[in-house]
Amino acid sequence: MTSDTKASEEAIGPPVGNVNILARFALIAVVLAAIAGTFAYLGSWLTPNALTPARFIDGFEEVNGVHSGFRRNHAKGVGVSGFFESNGNGFRLSKAVIFKPGRVPVFGRFSLGGGQPYAADAASAVSRLGPAVFSA
Repeated sequence: MTSDTKASEEAIGPPVGNVNILARFALIAVVLAAIAGTFAYLGSWLTPNALTPARFIDGFEEVNGVHSGFRRNHAKGVGVSGFFESNGNGFRLSKAVIFKPGRVPVFGRFSLGGGQPYAADAASAVSRLGPAVFSA
């Protein structure tokens, strides 16, 4: 053998055996199975009874009944608008425009918890101020 032939054989390395080839294919199969399993899990194929938006809404309708034209939760409410008067002290804690000194228009919704649009306005009723929209 010449030195060139010997150097090229050393650069190529020893031949890969059947066991090594099978081990490599097994590793590739495990990685592909893990990826496919992750997609199946995230796509809810493995959890057919998982909570979905439709099941969530169905739950509200089972408890409160169907009330066409009303929200499924916080069905009874009233829209409000007004102004927020800021003295500017909150601007030290947050750079939000709402905390600058001055007057900012506010739009929101006060509502009662639950899906009953004709619920009584009782002191024990859970109420909330819905997402208010602040405009500068």
